[in-house]
Amino acid sequence: MRSMRRNWKTITVLALPALIVYSLVLPLPLIRTIFLSFYSYNVLEPAHFIGLRNYITIFTVDPIFKHSLLNTIYLIAGSVVLQIPLAFVLAYWFGTGKVAAMRVFRNIFFFPVVVSGTAVGLLWSALLQPGIGLIDGIIRVVGFSHFNESWLASPNFAIWTVVVSVSWQYFGYHMLIFSSGITSLPPGVLEAAQVDGAGEWRSLRKIVVPLMKPFLLVSLILIISSSVIIFANVIALTNGGPDNASTVVALEMYNQSFFYQQYGYGSAIAVILFVLNIILVGGVTGLFSGKLTRKARKQARLEVAR
Repeated sequence: MRSMRRNWKTITVLALPALIVYSLVLPLPLIRTIFLSFYSYNVLEPAHFIGLRNYITIFTVDPIFKHSLLNTIYLIAGSVVLQIPLAFVLAYWFGTGKVAAMRVFRNIFFFPVVVSGTAVGLLWSALLQPGIGLIDGIIRVVGFSHFNESWLASPNFAIWTVVVSVSWQYFGYHMLIFSSGITSLPPGVLEAAQVDGAGEWRSLRKIVVPLMKPFLLVSLILIISSSVIIFANVIALTNGGPDNASTVVALEMYNQSFFYQQYGYGSAIAVILFVLNIILVGGVTGLFSGKLTRKARKQARLEVAR
């Protein structure tokens, strides 16, 4: 620490290029977006200041935004419900050596992560094609042919096809996060618990899950932040259809900005998206931080009592 304080000039000079690039990539566009959100601007006409009119229109007049916001919440909740349990179970199986050739399976499950969202969307679009898609074929084989559905054309199922495709793509990433947590557990903890008579389920619930809470927080933050801005998967799979039934906020922002060329209105949606992301991530972080702090204080009191 003292060495860093003495060399602060050198550190500043070395860090300055990265800070300049970062300021150009993130803060300046963000400030520009916030500035444009208070204007009516469509390139063909000069921008003119309209105050909060864009925001008022979004929340009081625009029905597509309200529906897209609800779909974004569905996407976040569905991604958490599908990805977290599946990723944790697979990580636990692989981490405890319950599955042979775990490296092979781990690589297979992680492979969709490196594929682009557009490619994943097109893949699932082919799988869900009515009559000829693999999903309908499996449904017919198992005897539920009456349940065949035009998944992508159904207003009730379109957004959930997006949830499933996104969860399929990214659960392998969270599996690796949980795997790193399980492999970092103190050696012999599970064996000692079993020697004391704790069964596998009790050891998992009382030992593994509490120790994995920091890794769970990381996964939740990543799922929330990525689901809020999801775009490529939606536009390749459903393009927001049918009749905006699967439109999410990021796609609505894109449509308003580049399809309708309402850059001020699209910037206002982008600002709302940014604030929504901060609120959700900050809320989850605060919730977990409070729980971890209370647990640490409780353990400290127990140690003092001893």
